[in-house]
This record gives sequence, structure tokens and C-alpha cells, in this order.
Amino acid sequence: MPESFTKVYIDAPSAAVEVHMKEPAEIGRLLALAKSRNPEIDITKAKVQAAKYSARQLDSARRKLLAASHAGLIPVDIHAIGVPRDGSSLELHVSDPGSAASETGKQRSSAFQSQVALTFKKGAPARPAKSRFDDWYDDPDSRYFGAGSLLLFPAGNACTSGLPAQLRNTPSRPILVTAMHCGLSGDKVTTGVTSHVVGTTFDGAPEYDAIPIDVRPGHTDAFGAESDHPGGGIYGFGIYGVSDSINGDYVCQNGYKSYVETGKTVCAIKVTDDDVAFNLCPGAGRPCYMVSGVHGTKMDSENGGIAARPGDSGALVFAIAKPGDVTRQARGIVSAVVTSSGGKVVSFTQALRILGRLNLDIANGQ
Repeated sequence: MPESFTKVYIDAPSAAVEVHMKEPAEIGRLLALAKSRNPEIDITKAKVQAAKYSARQLDSARRKLLAASHAGLIPVDIHAIGVPRDGSSLELHVSDPGSAASETGKQRSSAFQSQVALTFKKGAPARPAKSRFDDWYDDPDSRYFGAGSLLLFPAGNACTSGLPAQLRNTPSRPILVTAMHCGLSGDKVTTGVTSHVVGTTFDGAPEYDAIPIDVRPGHTDAFGAESDHPGGGIYGFGIYGVSDSINGDYVCQNGYKSYVETGKTVCAIKVTDDDVAFNLCPGAGRPCYMVSGVHGTKMDSENGGIAARPGDSGALVFAIAKPGDVTRQARGIVSAVVTSSGGKVVSFTQALRILGRLNLDIANGQ
């Protein structure tokens, strides 16, 4: 079955789910497996669509292209590589699609002998969504929540507290995961001007732009909740569960800088590419690295129509099951903004993959 599956797309207006598969005849087995794992789902909502390639084929071809790009074997600057909704090609995000297509068509170097079709889309470099701690507002009375609070790194980078977790099978070891481009392993992280020590960073997963903070003993405000700020107040909402985000999903993110500027948590972010790899350069002499994540697009004008601002890096990306629900489902952390979008498109990384890579469990709320 792994050789058959391609992508899933949520068609919310039609209350349906598109399942794209290279071998559509396998849909019965896939749906039966899904139903066995979650008896509550309605498999009649699934609509199967034939796809040209499997997810495994697309991922293998993308890895080869990225390796060739990093080695300087491709005459085009590739900012990111995504997969369109129907899985019909690899979509290369470049500055000039026409020129890139022409150039690669001429040279057709061994690096471009891809086993899948290639298409080109106008794109721009991803900019880390961090900021400098120069002109930030910091409430000295604010509590440190699992997400939504200001974090200050030794190099002066200001980011947002993110994914509350714990060492796998060790609930007594609280961990907070934020964006790796904010700092280095071994950094002592504090809460801005209050200088309350949160803990020390260790390890890290550059492929998901994630770094864990070992929360210092006695820091009792580190718990499985996230800090929304509806209507100007500070409210802690419990985090219950974790899941991947897929095309058509809607999510929110509670970046500290966005709240400072707008007074609200940023929602109405639609997942428009759930399988994209992008190049991220932290600056300050640190090497660039390729990140596997998701693109989300702000779909309304609230919060200035901006999905994320510099300083939102590391913020928790979460889903709300239904309006008025007081629980949150963790989806990931903010990594970058696409520079050409004016902040309308945010890049974030998936919580499930972060937790698996770092050997962590989600810290559910009480």
C-alpha cells in the first residue's frame, strides 16, 4: 500500500476528503485500515482520485533534486519543492519560472534526469520568522505557558514558546520545543526582559527546524497548555492530542509578535501545501539547511491579513475542533514566512514528526 498512496485533500465546503492514489483499486484496503483504527470516521466521505505517482516516488525524486541543488549541480536557485494537490509532479519554487524551465530544458543535466514530472512556480526564499529583541513589548507579569510567550536567546533572537512536550515515557521531564534557527544547542533561554530562566536547549532537528528546551526544575508554569489571548486577556487552553495538517485544513498560530501588534491569535490559516521542502538560512554565519514542512495561507483580512510576523518563530500551530471549543490539538511550530507573500504565507513544521524525531511525547493539558 505505501507504493499506492499519494496525497489526501480535505474538501471542507463539500464535507468530503479526496484520496489520491497511484493504484486507485487499493482504496478499499486503505479505507478499511483507516476505519479499523478510528471507527468513528465516515469512510463514505472519501473520494478516490487516480494519481500519476506515489508519495514514495515523489519524495525520492525530491531528495535527489535537493542533494543536487546543494551540490551546485543545478543551474537554478530552488527556494522550495512542493507537491501539487493531485501529486502529478514536483513543483519547484523559483524566482523566474519561465527562465528556469527554459534553462533546465536546455541543459537537462544528469541532476535533472528526474523520474517524475517537474513543474515550476514563482517563489521566494523563506525568511526565518525570528526577530531581534530591540523594540519588543514584554509583560513582566505574564506567565510562561506551553506556547504564546516570548523567548529570548543569548544571540538576541526573540522567538515564541512553542510545543509543550516531555521526554518519551518520562512525564517528570518537561520539554518545550521551539524553532531551531532561533539559537544553538546549549543556549540558556529566558523570558525576555523579566529574565526568568526557562531552560537550556539541546540536540535539535534541522530537517524540521526544531530544537528542544530542557525546562529547568521547579519551573512549574511549563505545562500542556497554550496561551490564546482573545479579547485582550490571557487564557490558558489545554492541549489534547496531536496530528498532522493536510491540504484543506484550517489552523491557528499564537506567535507572540503577532499578538503584540494585533491583540489576537492568528487563525483562518488554510493549509495550501502539506508537503514542501524549503531552504532556511538562520544567518549569523550559521549554515543553511533544508526543512520539511507545510505552507499555510491566511484566508481573511483579520490581523492585517498576515499569517506570521518576525518574532513568531517557534509558536504553536494548532487546530480547534469546533467554534467555542476550549481544547486545542497541536499541529506544529512556526518556522518561516515566504518573503514574496508579504507575510500572507507561513511555513510551519509538523508536530508528529518533530516529536518522533526528538523522541518526545506531547504534554497534554490537565
